[in-house]
Amino acid sequence: MDTENKYNVEFSIISYAGNARALADEAVTFAKNGDFESALKNVEEAQTSLTEAHQAQTELIFKAVNGEDVDISIFLIHAQDHLTMATLAIDTAIKFIDLYKELKK
Repeated sequence: MDTENKYNVEFSIISYAGNARALADEAVTFAKNGDFESALKNVEEAQTSLTEAHQAQTELIFKAVNGEDVDISIFLIHAQDHLTMATLAIDTAIKFIDLYKELKK
């Protein structure tokens, strides 16, 4: 895999995962304010963005499995960190939304 393409994939992961995390954080704010419809919409958008990040990650994995050299760079490590944090943020947002729903009853 050429360096430019690899960086594009890595930055795609960072971008999509960062967007997913931001949407999840915003979802919690919506829920805190009692706007559960917007909160759930944000979670759905976050999950879509996370799927895009996973697809970019999968591209790198398939290249590695097929014998292509996928150099592990600081950008790839950073991208994986963003992906992990986005996944955690979405999971946590869902739990907070449920909690705020209970509190509003």
